[in-house]
Amino acid sequence: MKIITDVFKLANIRINRVIWIIVCLIISAFLSALSPGLMMQLIDGVLSENKYSLFWGYILIYILVLFLTYIFRYIANRMCITFGNTMVAELRLNLVNKIQSLSGDFFCNSKAGNLSLIIYEDTSIIKNLITSSFFSVISDLCITVPISIYIIFIQPSLLIGVILLQPVIYIIQVKYSTAIYSKSTICRKSASSFGSIIQEFVSILLPLSIANGFNFFKKRIKKSSDELKIDSEDLELTYANRNMIMNILSIFWTAFVLGYGGFKVLDEKISLGALIVLLQYSSKLFSPIMTITTFLTDMQRSIPSLERVNGILDMETSIVHSNGSLVNNNWNIVFRDVSFTYDNKRDVLKYINMNIPASSKIAIVGESGSGKSTLINLIQKLWPLKTGTIMIGNHNIVDLNTEYIRNNIGVVTQNSILINSTIKENILWDKINVDDEKIWQILKIVELQEFVSNLPDKLNSIIGDKGITISGGQRQRIEIARVLLRDTPVLIFDEATSSLDNVIEKRIIDRILTMYYKKTIIIITHRLDKIKWCDKIYVIKNGEIIEKGNHEELYMKEGEYFRLYNSMPFDLE
Repeated sequence: MKIITDVFKLANIRINRVIWIIVCLIISAFLSALSPGLMMQLIDGVLSENKYSLFWGYILIYILVLFLTYIFRYIANRMCITFGNTMVAELRLNLVNKIQSLSGDFFCNSKAGNLSLIIYEDTSIIKNLITSSFFSVISDLCITVPISIYIIFIQPSLLIGVILLQPVIYIIQVKYSTAIYSKSTICRKSASSFGSIIQEFVSILLPLSIANGFNFFKKRIKKSSDELKIDSEDLELTYANRNMIMNILSIFWTAFVLGYGGFKVLDEKISLGALIVLLQYSSKLFSPIMTITTFLTDMQRSIPSLERVNGILDMETSIVHSNGSLVNNNWNIVFRDVSFTYDNKRDVLKYINMNIPASSKIAIVGESGSGKSTLINLIQKLWPLKTGTIMIGNHNIVDLNTEYIRNNIGVVTQNSILINSTIKENILWDKINVDDEKIWQILKIVELQEFVSNLPDKLNSIIGDKGITISGGQRQRIEIARVLLRDTPVLIFDEATSSLDNVIEKRIIDRILTMYYKKTIIIITHRLDKIKWCDKIYVIKNGEIIEKGNHEELYMKEGEYFRLYNSMPFDLE
């Protein structure tokens, strides 16, 4: 039962909710066991003896018992539905919150398809284990006790037959449960593989169309789909075979009870009402062993899901829940002897020393793969710092709340993050209580005001999946608008204007510099002619800072910056 305890712990479920469900199930089970006994009394004690005065009384009592049985079962089902949905919702939210707090290593090594299966499918499996299997076992076990007592009073020898039959049922159930578990595992792997291929396919539809690669993916999808079809059919046929065998066994058992009880009635050893009750009760005794073995199968099936969910929840978080206000608007950022490697491979950064005063304008330049973006990622605590120190204000970044840091650093990259929703929602994200006038002001800064105002639905215009209905430059400007609306003390632009033409880029940068002059601005770009305005420029090569200074100082040195500057193709203004 440890797995059940673990599930409750995972979802922070209060035990009193479970207790109330079990209480309702127990009451419903005892009332359900009582109704056949009333039927026997009605047949044997009233109908057979023509006691008209008692007839309607027994009918009303019987109806009342049935009514209360279904009422308590309904209450239990209602509570179970609420309980299950609350549990899975909390569990999924816990997973999302945990993922949000993890380091970049996790994001790099995790596949989106696998994560989506964990968040949706694995949590659903865990939910069904509790709401379906666990509570079904409780309900069936509760009804077994009063039924067994009734059978002992009516025909105790029949109970011996039931007991002897249980091992047969158990062996059949265990045999098929093992097969079902094994085939369920295979089927899940096939489903995961198919889901990953489909997700990859839909994520590159446009580039795939341009490259004429649909036939290639058709073959991959067909092969994976056929494998899933075979595995799914094998699993479903195993379920069907088990159910058929159990139904045949149930038929033979019913025939046995009917024959055995019929002879007892003919010999006048038991009444006709007792025979009817025995037929009802004996069939119900099949259910617990079937339910228990099904529950055991579901538990086996749930263990990998529970391990995957626990695997994420047990990961070391990169968020330190310290006082987020420690910075107190002192956003001086200092790197001291910072070195960094990915997976203990080659050094990406080597002994970086960098000082970024609050409100300063800094550029980081260098060739692709030199380590520029890694510096930015370390500031956001996307990866844990292993060597050296990063200070924000007077505090080590390790001791500061990661969520707080990310809430105060606005980042725009060349890879736009847009959802299939309206322009307004893509700009706002989690911002609330922002009026449309403020959004239009931001759109004017990024030169999207005219474009949006000419759209039929204006701010409420849908931009499609990943902003497919608008241009690359418009996508980048929506991202810039989103970051400006957040009004963070630090702004980072990582190739954020790479899709903009020269004229628009210059106007947007000029406006940002004028209107947001009190903010710290860090820019990473290959357009070196656009960073002359920066207070300081850091030149990185092979993970090391080899030059630093303003544009004039670096250009006069005729070093790496000079080489990069003169080797780039200049845009015509």
